Amino acid sequence: MEYLVSGKNMKEIDRQTIEEVGIPSLVLMERAALLVVTAIEKRYGKGQKILCVCGTGNNGADGIAVARILHERGEESAIYIPVESEHYTEEWKIQFAIAEALKIPVFRKSPKWDEYTVLVDAIFGIGLSREVSGRYQEVIEKINSLKMAVVAVDIPSGICASTGNVFGCAVCAEITVTFGIRKIGLVLFPGALYAGEIQVENPGFPKEVIDKWKGDVYTYTRDDLKRLPKRAKDGNKGTFGKVAVIAGTEGMAGAAYFSAMAAYRMGVGLVRICTCEENRNILQARIPEAILTTYTEENVEVQIQEVMEWADVIVVGPGIGQSKVASRIVRWALDYAVEHQEKTIVLDADGLNLFAKMKYPLKWLSGNFIFTPHLGEFSRLSGWSIKELKANLEQKVREYVEEYGVCLVCKDARTMVASQKENGIFINLSGCDGMGTAGSGDVLTGIIAGMLTMGLSRKQAAELGVYFHGLAGELEADLIGEHSLCASDLLEGIIKVYQMKKVQ
Repeated sequence: MEYLVSGKNMKEIDRQTIEEVGIPSLVLMERAALLVVTAIEKRYGKGQKILCVCGTGNNGADGIAVARILHERGEESAIYIPVESEHYTEEWKIQFAIAEALKIPVFRKSPKWDEYTVLVDAIFGIGLSREVSGRYQEVIEKINSLKMAVVAVDIPSGICASTGNVFGCAVCAEITVTFGIRKIGLVLFPGALYAGEIQVENPGFPKEVIDKWKGDVYTYTRDDLKRLPKRAKDGNKGTFGKVAVIAGTEGMAGAAYFSAMAAYRMGVGLVRICTCEENRNILQARIPEAILTTYTEENVEVQIQEVMEWADVIVVGPGIGQSKVASRIVRWALDYAVEHQEKTIVLDADGLNLFAKMKYPLKWLSGNFIFTPHLGEFSRLSGWSIKELKANLEQKVREYVEEYGVCLVCKDARTMVASQKENGIFINLSGCDGMGTAGSGDVLTGIIAGMLTMGLSRKQAAELGVYFHGLAGELEADLIGEHSLCASDLLEGIIKVYQMKKVQ
């Protein structure tokens, strides 16, 4: 597990390290600058001409220190200060006085940009909270127009450290050397597009201070696959869990197939598909391992209840459409689940859209529901516009689960998982853009259902399922490329993740 810190919490880590622990700010600055220099030398080698573009705060002071250390190592470095100020920080004044004493070239007007091969972005740090304008905007736009390597100090200038949003414009970096903990804004989009390769380095923040202020936002790494429970050697199809997949209208048998097959690939003992009669032949041919129950308009409620009573975990919604029959299915499933808190219901896709339309009393819901909306579906569920959601998705996810009690899997390029009953926000970093393809969400639903049969809590199953799903996509994309990735490949990717886990 790796924690991701907000700008507010990171500033508190910095403050407490300096004011309460007693490590001087200049000591941290020297170490930070040295880490940036090391990253530059390792990536680009010696003999570069390096221009450090520096603001008037401590991020700019870091940049001045970078230029000085490079100069002391015999590298050709210079400092560019695009804007004059009456409010330089004390650390900035000290660093600048040292640079002047060492006669490091300093530009106050635009330098000859094409004379340099590497540019260090030290204009704004994590404290930026306003739109970038005026001279700074001109400089950032100029930097982005250049064909040279850009290294950002702590965060690309113009990116919000907490949300990843752009304050009007931002530097597009090839590498970002960030200090202490990875910032949330470096992994959320669009910030992630500007950060490039992220290197996390600690210039001396004490572990005790980091642990106190790291917050409750986290992600997973491959080590977290160890969280998967071990499979019982004496188990059988009855003890490895029973998953019901209520999915697929006519012409949408694929949604039922992908969810059911993913659950089987995860190790579920028995999977039962409940779908319309028209899908019988194709599903029996495609997935003969599954138990198949079909319904007609006349007997749908009877069949749904029987299937739900049979199952431990119930998936409702993939590909069921928006018909009156589909609406009856969702309503019946919701009513049943409210009365049977021991059952976990994963509500997905069309199930969520129908739920949003029917204005089901949200106060009836409880912690036995997992909702898996993408942003459009989350907008319909919550009433917030997509623009409002993107402005601060983490905050909106927190608000929703706090009010309604469900476990929420908000699917996006960076999927978030949250639950009222378990603290923390999980942000997923696995996966690739090739997973933006039809059926991918259905596979995820089946993976989460499979995780639930292993004895994991709902939130644990959701976040580990999301990570596992993304990793399956990565492994397959490594073989066939992101453009060619299909949902069927993700099923093969599940096998590869398990194989990889076995050799760890």
